[in-house]
Amino acid sequence: MTHEEFITAGAQADVLRILRICMDWSIRDAAATLGISASYISEVENGRKHPSGKILNTYSRHLGLPKGFIETWIAIQQKHGYTHQKLLLEVLSSLRKLQ
Repeated sequence: MTHEEFITAGAQADVLRILRICMDWSIRDAAATLGISASYISEVENGRKHPSGKILNTYSRHLGLPKGFIETWIAIQQKHGYTHQKLLLEVLSSLRKLQ
């Protein structure tokens, strides 16, 4: 894995984990809702797998997020490398603005 892939995987993992936590879903809850295996979600959240665009769209659809929301936050996380706490606060603030 290149350095860039490592950074991308970490940003994806952080954002998807934060969104799952915001929904108060366990990994099993997310798997059942999204139609994705719990082991796959775990691998993504641990940075070992890269979710496809289709998977990101599945997350967005089931979370009721606009197209591109997750990708935008992945890019923000790649750029800033927020702590989990800061990322959570920023994502929650962004979600509130959508309501």
